[in-house]
Amino acid sequence: MKQYLLIIFIILSTISIKAQTSSLNFSMTSSQKAAIKTCDCLGTLDTYKQLEDSLKKCKSNAMALVMIESSPEEKKVLNTIRGEAKLLEELIELLPIFCYNVRSVLIVEKKKQFYRLSPNSEANEHYLNGKEYMAKGDYSNSINHFQKAIKLDNRFVYAYDHLAISYQMQENHKKAIKYSRKSLTIFPEGNVALLNIAVSSSFFNIYENCLKYYNDLIFLYQDNPEGYFGFGKTQFVLSNYESALENVFIAHKMYTDSNSDYLKESEKLISIMHSEIKNKGKINLFLEKAKKYNITIDK
Repeated sequence: MKQYLLIIFIILSTISIKAQTSSLNFSMTSSQKAAIKTCDCLGTLDTYKQLEDSLKKCKSNAMALVMIESSPEEKKVLNTIRGEAKLLEELIELLPIFCYNVRSVLIVEKKKQFYRLSPNSEANEHYLNGKEYMAKGDYSNSINHFQKAIKLDNRFVYAYDHLAISYQMQENHKKAIKYSRKSLTIFPEGNVALLNIAVSSSFFNIYENCLKYYNDLIFLYQDNPEGYFGFGKTQFVLSNYESALENVFIAHKMYTDSNSDYLKESEKLISIMHSEIKNKGKINLFLEKAKKYNITIDK
């Protein structure tokens, strides 16, 4: 069992994020069907142990159902040792892509590994000093301490992320991107670094990068509004109004439900979008999407 979870753990770090956007409106392979059935069997997962306890039974049941439902031609392949082994291997590879509950639990587990202080006490001292300088708005000194921290521990994700934020605050977005990328080489699913790169890329008008990293955030953190808001805002800049409205409205609903401090920011953007889209003669599109998400706007 632990071997299967290790495979998933590795796959989560190496999957091409483009695979996430593949539509399910196609003729699915047996392994894709098995991954979806495994996900349905697993249901809601709150802990890594629940995944450990349930995965073996769920994958076995899913594979059995897929074999029963497969065509005669597929059965010839699946009912062999090699066919069954390949189905299992591909199921495990695809499960984090097709199953958000699995993805979410694995990311929580990985955060425990990477979102923490360093085992090097001296690196921690510099990191904590850097945070103190950040709080005072003294970013030159915070950068100095974070640089010393990563020199002592070159896998210190917290220090890389705060170093990138410090450079952002100095409007040095080139270096902010540089250190966010280094953070992602250690923890590819890190939401802080993904957001940092997306934000900094916007200052260079590299909208392809913005959309990529915001899309990664949506895929990996479906319950976090920041990915949707950033993706929608970028699409609005590109005049892709339908996608912009969909994503900004999703984020706005999340901000509203959580009474977020960012609610006023989303309200402001929605007002700007309403004005521009109305001036472009596409107010019906705005009203259609607003109705879908139960969004009202003061006239």
